[in-house]
Amino acid sequence: MTATVVRKSLAAALAAAALAVGPSPATDAGEPSGEGPKTDPAARYAQRRVLGSTRLKHGGAALRVAYTPDGKHCLSSGSDGLVKVWDARTGDLVRELRHGDIIRGLAVSPDGERCAASGSERIAVYRLATGERLRAFAAPAGASPTSLAFSPDGARLACGTYEGTLHVLDEATGEAIRTIALPPGQGGQKTWARSVAFSADGTKLFASDLFNGACVYRVSDGERLAALPSQAFVQDAAFTPDGGRCVTASESVGLHIFDVAEGRRIGRLTTPAPGSSLTIGDEAFDGARPIKAHAVAWSPDGRLVLVGDDEARLRLFEAAGGREVATLVGHARTSSGEGEIPDVAFAPDGKSCASASSDGTVRLWDLETGLPLVRIDGHTGGLKAVAVSPDSRTCASAGADGTIRLWDLATGDPVRVLRRHESPVRALAFSPDGKALVSVSWDDGVRVWDVATGKLARAIADKGSWFVGDVAFAPVPAPAGPAGDRFLVGYARPVLLDLEGKEHARLEGPAGSVTGVAIAPGGKRAVVVSEDKTARAFDLETGKELYRVAVVKEDERFYPTSVSISQDGRRFLVACCFRSQLHDLETGKLIRAYDEKPHHEQAAGRVVVLPGGAAFAGADTPGTATGIGIFDVATGKLLARLENGVPCNDLAVSPDGRFVVVANRDSTVSVFGAPGE
Repeated sequence: MTATVVRKSLAAALAAAALAVGPSPATDAGEPSGEGPKTDPAARYAQRRVLGSTRLKHGGAALRVAYTPDGKHCLSSGSDGLVKVWDARTGDLVRELRHGDIIRGLAVSPDGERCAASGSERIAVYRLATGERLRAFAAPAGASPTSLAFSPDGARLACGTYEGTLHVLDEATGEAIRTIALPPGQGGQKTWARSVAFSADGTKLFASDLFNGACVYRVSDGERLAALPSQAFVQDAAFTPDGGRCVTASESVGLHIFDVAEGRRIGRLTTPAPGSSLTIGDEAFDGARPIKAHAVAWSPDGRLVLVGDDEARLRLFEAAGGREVATLVGHARTSSGEGEIPDVAFAPDGKSCASASSDGTVRLWDLETGLPLVRIDGHTGGLKAVAVSPDSRTCASAGADGTIRLWDLATGDPVRVLRRHESPVRALAFSPDGKALVSVSWDDGVRVWDVATGKLARAIADKGSWFVGDVAFAPVPAPAGPAGDRFLVGYARPVLLDLEGKEHARLEGPAGSVTGVAIAPGGKRAVVVSEDKTARAFDLETGKELYRVAVVKEDERFYPTSVSISQDGRRFLVACCFRSQLHDLETGKLIRAYDEKPHHEQAAGRVVVLPGGAAFAGADTPGTATGIGIFDVATGKLLARLENGVPCNDLAVSPDGRFVVVANRDSTVSVFGAPGE
């Protein structure tokens, strides 16, 4: 087993273990012997640990955030049916309140002693100090609540619903005091409330709904006092503490600021190139484009607007001039690529804020630095790659935040953080002696790191393309002489480099981006696969192409995703979506093809052969799989399924076979296997 990260589709797995150990004397070359794994993988990898776990996290999407009036605690709710109470300074979980339903409405009482949460059918009030449920009542008229707010005296609750109504309820009994029907959209289409809040004196309701934008209603009789110009598909609205201004967020027309008393638009937050600006009246800057946002909030002093956009970012603007003060980056996109931030809130002192994300996390931010308030021993973005050192003691992880983190596999403790990449890291590989780690990123080149010290040993400039597909060393044991320090980087034109950054060979570039590279034992030959649907073999001493073979037909709408070479150096395996192909390394001749469609309903993503070659671990399409399968090589039979719980992007197996290590989309690393084994 090499120390490099193996990247290939699960289709590759039916032949991969045969590559790891070579053919059995009793079988044809390339045929797995049929001898199953000597230990039960279900038992061996039953234990799961999570490295770098973000503490402020829900089991599903986080939907709402709110602070207590003293700013000491932040509350969050989510699709997991929980209200979580966090220490706003340390991020520690103080208490969980089990509501039992998706919680779309969350509010804290003005005295900070209670909170209210609404699910699809009921509203409950809890005592924050103990978590005790004080009372629960059915949602008004069978409606499904979307938002909640306490009145200034704490005696009433305002509730917005999916049925296009606003309700003012007695907090003690749940009895409806006032019901307000929201005007329908064009053609009589029913709208639904997005947000609701009381005015400072409790006499008015500030509300927004999908089709009518932001409106002001009188609580005593339900009369609409002000209607701001309608915007299509309003996602959220927020009023300044004095009720004088309102900011609305729309998917189609972006962010608008209104004077509530006059009912007119006074500004629009946009993103020109470069920077962000506020346009006054109907005047717009050239190149300005609307910001697609799902959540907005005003700072307590009314000077700043906080925006949660649909690209997993928080953006902070000065309301008066429209200058973008900060962009807060840390949330990750979901497995489906969504970056929605459903809710944001300022702390009462205006110095920090909180955000709830569809990635399941809640983050607290220091607005003076733009950094997370709570230190997280882990990544702040989805992971792209993992690798395990040759001695099986250390794993490296990297991804969207541009950092590389080293972890002790036995204890799970963080070892150190390597910080020099300015863009997402795509691939990692340990040198055969384990002393160096090579990382490649999407647009700022190759880095060589000293594993013992964590120091950057070498920064290697781009060698021909902004896109780097893969990186590989020759497998363990290292080739004799200087070849052991050489690695192949999959630029558009693959390049053989050494740890000093010296170029030894520049291989002929394929007609598409490189997706996988592998070096044969001895370090003299390599195979490269790419989006041009070919596999090419090269002599690394001369840089000459030896042959090329088509591994995907022209009319097939996919391409090879990775390549690996057998430990005996006789064969190579190419992974192509649902199919893998085993080839003779000397001639390129096809030995056999493996059809993997019976194993997965969708194209597969990552596999790693377990040491000994009798089994392999694999996951589905990157970013969607939540479980890891352990399969028998000879039969393809599923031997065990390791439940990961979150989508993964990459996996690796320690050379001693003790650990299966998974890079997760939620910025954590999962380690399966008992550390004391």
